[in-house]
Amino acid sequence: MTPPVETPAAVLLAAGESRRFGSDKRKARLSDGRPLLHATVEVYAEHFDHLCLVLGRGDRALAESLPKSVHILYSRNAEKGMGSSLADGVSGLGEWPNSIFIGLADMPFVQPATLARLVAKAIDKQAASSEGFILVPAYTGR
Repeated sequence: MTPPVETPAAVLLAAGESRRFGSDKRKARLSDGRPLLHATVEVYAEHFDHLCLVLGRGDRALAESLPKSVHILYSRNAEKGMGSSLADGVSGLGEWPNSIFIGLADMPFVQPATLARLVAKAIDKQAASSEGFILVPAYTGR
């Protein structure tokens, strides 16, 4: 088994069908003109050296428009729901990282400072303990 990597990895889930949205929300344009998916990937790419984006099997054209540094994984079971996409994403990580961040690709407004604080906290926790842990960000104490 390969030794764990030192920095956290991120898995962004983007294999959904956007049924409630009415069209492919990953391609929806934000006010600055960027597609929603690209904006989210940019925020995460700033903080994670290892970024895995989970797409559906039919998303090859969408994947071609993304930065080459993003590891694209096609979920075999996306139609079964987010849990299946998450399992595919985690199992598709090339190395087993010490920490895995799970993000939703339709959330481009996660603040970079929030990600930076979570990454720093994860690194501190893994240095202080060999126990597993879960970090959950909160807003105004919730």
